[in-house]
Amino acid sequence: MKRKKTWRKSGLGFALDEEMIGYHEFVTGEGEPGRRPFIFKVNWGHESLLNVVGKLGLSTECYLRGTVTADGLCRASPCEGRLILDYRGTNTIR
Repeated sequence: MKRKKTWRKSGLGFALDEEMIGYHEFVTGEGEPGRRPFIFKVNWGHESLLNVVGKLGLSTECYLRGTVTADGLCRASPCEGRLILDYRGTNTIR
């Protein structure tokens, strides 16, 4: 899997453009056999770092918006959600 990140400042917050490129395969009998391209392309970040500083950077919720392409299933389908960064608690990204 190839992964690319681009850092971009956005007002008082931050934003990252992230692209992950890999492959997917259909379950036997559910599509053409073999590896097919899969692309996850999103922008994620925090619109205001003031909220993060107020929580002492323990955990913050970021927006996530972009598209998913899974050859044979969808092409540049919109995706949107949230990303939770927990740097000092459980050291996880969810």
